[in-house]
Amino acid sequence: MESSAYTDRTLGLVTDLYAKHRSVGTVIQAYLHRSQADVENLCRLGIRVRLCKGAYLEPAAVAFPSKEDVDRNYIELNEAAARPWNLPRLCHA
Repeated sequence: MESSAYTDRTLGLVTDLYAKHRSVGTVIQAYLHRSQADVENLCRLGIRVRLCKGAYLEPAAVAFPSKEDVDRNYIELNEAAARPWNLPRLCHA
């Protein structure tokens, strides 16, 4: 995903494709405030997740403004996605 403006549409497409084909995953950007809920939902559905930190300029209302906050959230998302019931769904690049 390139911008948070596309996140809902992209995740909707991923969910639809997964329902039909199963071999689908997506990338979640750790710098977005919504990413924790997105990771939890994708893992619950069985969709593979690859985490990245994020590189696009987003407003503070949508994304963590500081590198330290992004790094902390990235670690927290990894820990959440790496719970035993989610492990087959976590990918690292």
